[in-house]
This record gives sequence, structure tokens and C-alpha cells, in this order.
Amino acid sequence: MTNNITSKMGLYSIILLGINGIIGSGIFLLPGEVMALAHHESLLVYGFVTLIVLAIAWSFAKCASFFTRNGGAYVYAKEAFGSFVGFQIGIMRWAVAIIAWATLTVAFATALSTIWPFILKEPTRSILVVGMISSLGLINMLGLKWIKTLNNIVTIAKLIPLLSFVLIGFFFVKADLLVPDFSSINSQETAFGAAALLIFYAFSGFENLVVVAGEMENPKKNLPFAVMIVVVICSFIYILIQLISMSILQADLAQSVSPIADVAKILFGASGKWFVVIAMLVSIFGINICQSFVVPWSGEALAIDGMLPEWIGYKNSLNSPICAILVSVIFTILVAFFGTFTQLATISVIARFVQYTSTCLAAIVLGREERKTQNIFKKIIGITIPVLGLLGISWLIFQATLSQLYWGFGALLFGFPLYFLQIYRQKCSNAEE
Repeated sequence: MTNNITSKMGLYSIILLGINGIIGSGIFLLPGEVMALAHHESLLVYGFVTLIVLAIAWSFAKCASFFTRNGGAYVYAKEAFGSFVGFQIGIMRWAVAIIAWATLTVAFATALSTIWPFILKEPTRSILVVGMISSLGLINMLGLKWIKTLNNIVTIAKLIPLLSFVLIGFFFVKADLLVPDFSSINSQETAFGAAALLIFYAFSGFENLVVVAGEMENPKKNLPFAVMIVVVICSFIYILIQLISMSILQADLAQSVSPIADVAKILFGASGKWFVVIAMLVSIFGINICQSFVVPWSGEALAIDGMLPEWIGYKNSLNSPICAILVSVIFTILVAFFGTFTQLATISVIARFVQYTSTCLAAIVLGREERKTQNIFKKIIGITIPVLGLLGISWLIFQATLSQLYWGFGALLFGFPLYFLQIYRQKCSNAEE
């Protein structure tokens, strides 16, 4: 059964979903951490990382223009490089999405403890984690209309305080900060690479949009535009918040544990703390909504292609993949209970590099036929931008520590036995028939 087009996500809802999938808790801590690493070259690092993200996002947008089904990076890899590569990307995509959802749930509980410290005590913490994950899973089972409406409301609620912060803080901006000092980029005091990796993590999530392409109106047209505009909007918000924080706190920003709260106190007085706490809670809850929606469809896409047992792709009368939702909810709860925040975040960001790399390569491969009829300028663009994305990914990987790479790429090994197990299961099933 398929959705009536009126119940699918329009361009407006797609853009809000994308923004909600990127902006989370990191924005409230990022300015101070980046300042401590990159100092007055912070804005330069933001600009550099934005270019890398735009190149990768363009590759996702290009691949999205060829398909109308769910799956995202999995579908692109499968069509470009075959079932084995596609399965590895797909199963990692689902696993990383589950890990990210668990991480964000833990982050919400931690943020809520700033108001009610007892939240982190057991069994209160466990009840909150199970209740939040299960409730979002249930809402997803009720159909796209419910989750779309909730996502739109929470995203707007998230943007209002952030845009208020930007509009008021813009009057305090110091123009001289817009002129970076290139001479200090390679100095020992400026950890340009570490700052870039940190900022890149804050951008991760834009790839969520393409996973649910089948639930969108006219995805071949709307999705590529939405992917690019979402990255541009989020980059402007990130850069402006960093600029405002640097202008108001100046050198103290590097030592600030909660930079946005410190700036808000100056801008809004004593109420600034509550402004930030409420904004942070709404922001983290919002990104949890986005993650709860995207995660199950990653499993559904694999099941539809026979990469996982068929029952995982089963949908109810509301076109919701209820089995994939149940599996996602169960594993997310387990990961939230047993994984530490640092490990989960590290696995999530490094493992994403695999998806980004495969999609940049897929953009080149899948665009071959299209380039045959294009002029020389479009042909060059079609190859150059994904290559720039690949170079950016390679550079970022070299900025990671061996421990980060071990945890991140180690997740890739998880897919090998599952792939051959599924192939064996299919052969046995065919033999019985």
C-alpha cells in the first residue's frame, strides 16, 4: 500500500526535517570548543568545513535526483557498485542511525538533568530513555501525517530562540573578526584539523533527508534542492552564532563551558540561562524526532530488496514499517543502556565517512549517462565537485586519532557476516521452493 501524495512531505516539510536533523545539542557547546582549538581562525575553519560539506551534500543531491525510493546512501551504493557494497553501506547506515538515536536520547536526559538532577538517577533515567524512544516509535506507527506535523512544530520552536539570539546578537558583532590571520593556521597553538573535525560532526545529519525519499512529494525535484538549502541555512546559523559569541565573550570564549548561556546572560540578563536551557531541550528533542523517523526506513529499504528478512519491511494500513520501527526501538534502547556517550558519538561520526565516500563515488558513476548529453562545463562540474568532496573526506580522516578510526571503521566489519548469512538464507529458501 502506498501513501496518497497529499500525506507525503512537501518541500517546506522536507527543509524543516533537514534543519531538525542537523541542529541539535552541539550548537550550544560548539563556539567555546572551536575557539579553544582554532582561536581567531574559528570562522575560517567554519568556512572551510562548509565547503567540504557542500561538496558532499551536492553528491547526495545529485544521486537523489535519480531515485524516488527510500534508502539514501544504501540505494546509491547498490546501484553504482552492486549488492555487496550496497549491503555494507546499508547495514552500517542503519546501525549508525540507531547509535545516533541512542546518543541523542542520552543527551536529552543529560540536558534535562540541568533542571532536575534526579533525572540521571536510576530507575528515573531508564524510565525516561525507554519512555521517550518507545513514544516516538509509537508516533511513527501512526503514519507520516503525525510525525510530519510534530517535526514541523518542534523545528519551528527550535528555530525561534536561535534566530532571536542571532538577530539580537548581530548588533554586537565586531567587523574586524571577519578578517582572518592566515599566518597562524599552521602554528602549534591552532589545532585547525581538530577544530574542522569537530565542526564537521555538527553538520552530520544532512544525509538523513535522502533516506526517506519515498515519503516525499516529487523527490527527484524537491530533494536535491532541499539538501543544498538545508546545508546553507545551517552553515549561516553556525557561523553567525560563532561570530556573535566571539564578539561578545572575546578571549573568554575559549574557557567558556557553556558559551551560549554566557552570551545569553549578557543579552537577556538573568533569564538568559532559562532561555538557553529551554532552547537546548527543544533542540535535542527535535533532533530525536527526526532520528526516530529516519532510522526505521533504513531497515525497510534493505528488507524490500531482500537484503534482510522480508518481515522487517512489513507495513501497516498507514504505510508505516511497523516491524522495522519495533526492531529500531529495541536496539536503540539497548544501545542507550550500554554505550557511553563518547564511544557512541565517535562511532557515529567516523562511520558516516564511509557513507559519504560511497555517495561521492556513486555521484560520478550514476551520472555517466547524463554527462554524455551535457556541455563541457556541466561535465567538469559533475566530476569535480564529488572529487573535492572525496579530498575533503580524506583530509578529515587524517585529522582523526587512531582510536577514533578504530571505533568508527570497526563498525563496518559488522556487515560482512550478516551479508553472507542472508545470501545463505536466500539460497536455502530458493532450494526449498
